[in-house]
Amino acid sequence: MTHADPTAPSRRPLRSGRPARRAVDGAALAAQFETALDKVEQALALPDATEMVHDARKAIKEYRALLRLMGSDEAKAARRLAADAARELSSSRDRQACRDALADMAKAERLGPEDADRAASLIGKDQDGADEAASHERTLRGWLTEAHARHAATLDAEACETDILDGVRKGYAKARAADDFSAPERMHDLRKRVVTHRYQMSFLADLPAGTGKRRARRTQKLRDVLGTYQDIETLRHHLDGAGARLPEELRARLAEAADARQHDLIRKARALHADLFDSKAKAFGQKLERKLARKAGKSAQADTGDHAPS
Repeated sequence: MTHADPTAPSRRPLRSGRPARRAVDGAALAAQFETALDKVEQALALPDATEMVHDARKAIKEYRALLRLMGSDEAKAARRLAADAARELSSSRDRQACRDALADMAKAERLGPEDADRAASLIGKDQDGADEAASHERTLRGWLTEAHARHAATLDAEACETDILDGVRKGYAKARAADDFSAPERMHDLRKRVVTHRYQMSFLADLPAGTGKRRARRTQKLRDVLGTYQDIETLRHHLDGAGARLPEELRARLAEAADARQHDLIRKARALHADLFDSKAKAFGQKLERKLARKAGKSAQADTGDHAPS
């Protein structure tokens, strides 16, 4: 006998009589998918290749986070396709991540500026901008065509039937459970779950009667810390391939600086995670629903002019 995944988002029909659920009906989710895909189109119009990659990857992360609100095989397949498209952009992003890591370690005074400059010279130059941008554009336009077709065929209809609040609660539960800071792989998994929660909360915050803007900002702080940790991990792997080009004394100082800075970041991430995810998932979901219900009630009063006496 197979059992349902308790963390999979529900597709049970929405209970339209509940104000909080009326405030987050699935039509808003379908519209946000279109907005996320439009952001990729806008990124493609940017003249700077680095900015284009950054903005496109950011939009794809948002898109995948919203897809996680839906538990169907179609949504999972769409997530995989989006991940494949983003992966095609990873080489240029990895080089920039290495530079960002060196800049962070120097700013945190874990690495001297001269050592940072010497290490940066070993990262390698970006590929020819025009050739790389053309390759990225082909990848993204092909993916966008497929994504739009999938939404027209099934995904938008599924979005309209999705229990969004249930999906947000389960996304919170996954991020809360990922509290293992013992290894880079665990930190990477935590970061992915935090990114998902951050975009889902931003989606709720942007609704007409939504809430969650402050929480999205706080989650972004944790995401930034985890992102810096991952940048340093990317730098480690990149420098491993430098071979004899990286002098041993510099390699030792870089390793020491990376260890110290990642230790700082883990300590900060622990504190931010504990503060953000102190409540159990059920309590978080109930509090969120109450906030949305209050916002929906106030919005309804404003629409009808039926204000309570002051």
